[in-house]
Amino acid sequence: MGARFVSVLKKHGIRFPILIERFVIMKKIRMNSTNLDVSPLCFGQIKIGIANVSEELAGRLLDIFLDLGGNFIDTARAYSEWVPGEKNRSERILGDYFKRTGKRDQFVICSKCCHYDMKTMEQRVGAKFFMEDLDGSLKSLQTDCIDLYLFHRDNPEVPIAELMEACEAARKQGKIKYYGSSNWSIARMMEAGKYAAEHGFTGFVADQMTVNPGIGAMNPPRDKTITLWNKDFADYHRKSGVTVMSCSSMAHGVFSAYNNPETWERIRKFVETPEFPKAAERMNRLAAETGLTQSQLCLRYTADYPGIQGIPLFTASSEEHLRECMGCFDRDLPQDVFDRP
Repeated sequence: MGARFVSVLKKHGIRFPILIERFVIMKKIRMNSTNLDVSPLCFGQIKIGIANVSEELAGRLLDIFLDLGGNFIDTARAYSEWVPGEKNRSERILGDYFKRTGKRDQFVICSKCCHYDMKTMEQRVGAKFFMEDLDGSLKSLQTDCIDLYLFHRDNPEVPIAELMEACEAARKQGKIKYYGSSNWSIARMMEAGKYAAEHGFTGFVADQMTVNPGIGAMNPPRDKTITLWNKDFADYHRKSGVTVMSCSSMAHGVFSAYNNPETWERIRKFVETPEFPKAAERMNRLAAETGLTQSQLCLRYTADYPGIQGIPLFTASSEEHLRECMGCFDRDLPQDVFDRP
């Protein structure tokens, strides 16, 4: 029984008690090397307060996410500094929501620190920046502790010992529970893992990077600090057991847009490669064969990754799209449905 089935019943005035509804829709999973029980989808909060997601709508979507069994959300200190008017907007809106609703303890929060300065491009990786961002995140989110805190970027010139010791200090102070990386190289993650093992630390428990079935068929990102999934990363995560949290899981919506002439004209400049039409047609065939939408298939690409604990991030700017994403587990898929590295 999934979100689509329950949604149909609701349209006919039939409702489940919330606790039952959550159980039948989405079962929690235990994140590797932690005691965090999280939904197998993570609701990304990069868009809240900008674009088409007002603060009021953001709150409604979070409520629905909870009602459908979700509890894992992602934000960052840097969201959304590319939009003038307010810094740290995403965390601030979430903090206001928690204060207004009293629902902080119903969520597992992942946030990120140490992104480069978007105006000056200056790198901001180091213990000083880590603690500065962490204290800011705690204040904005109006919480005493963040469940999972990631380095948003890396600077290989900063000693790994400095970063690991800063994480452990914050954990011992009760400011964070666990920590990890985002857009790091394999070499640096291995160095962090070695240091953690030598010093009795848990170390990195999660890694965020771009994972989706469009990699190789889409234009490369303009931001060269973004890491893209490949066979080497897959091998590393299989061996290390570090959970993969996939960014851009739905490939920026290009597969859905491909079938809509209006949206395709706005987005086609991002996928002007010879490989993309073939990839898009293959996704269309999979959608027809499985009964899942292109967005749902993209989420399953990470969630069902063989030998790896993969948790896809998704964004939604409407209740309809949120429910669509949350229904991605409505059907079983064979392991070989995708050609994965």
